[in-house]
Amino acid sequence: MSPFGKILRQGLAHVVQAARERAADLLHDLEERVSAWAGRLALRYGALLLLGLAGVISLLAAAKEGLVAAGLPAWAASLILGVVLTGAAWIVQKQGQGRKSPGSSSGFTVEIHLPPKPEPPGGPRRRKSRPRGHRVVRVKHLAEGWQVDSGRHRSHKRFFSNQRRAAVRLRPVA
Repeated sequence: MSPFGKILRQGLAHVVQAARERAADLLHDLEERVSAWAGRLALRYGALLLLGLAGVISLLAAAKEGLVAAGLPAWAASLILGVVLTGAAWIVQKQGQGRKSPGSSSGFTVEIHLPPKPEPPGGPRRRKSRPRGHRVVRVKHLAEGWQVDSGRHRSHKRFFSNQRRAAVRLRPVA
């Protein structure tokens, strides 16, 4: 090996080692910055949560005292506030459910393995390179209706407004 090749190899090894060290330093610096940012963010949101919770408890106590001062028994005031807060929580929960993306699935998917298409009368007209297997159709319930995926690699997607219309499309043709 020539002296030039030896120097070149040593220089290249030195450059690679320096790049590794620099990358490690950058990653360590990034890790420190992200952890400090996340800590400050968690502290801020924790403080906001505690202050908000204290405010809600104070408002509920005042509302209960106001209902008691209006002539209701203490147990009835607590019961009324509990029903109102439960109703508000139910409404907020229902509002959150309506924000799904239009193509999101409800978790209901059915794969149907259909028998192969029947051969035409008189046998096949030409020899096929491979026999046709079962066709696979996937039916998915989405927010806007029913999606039927079929074809090679389920590339044909059709949408139907209800399950009955989607099922009619799945019946084998006689």
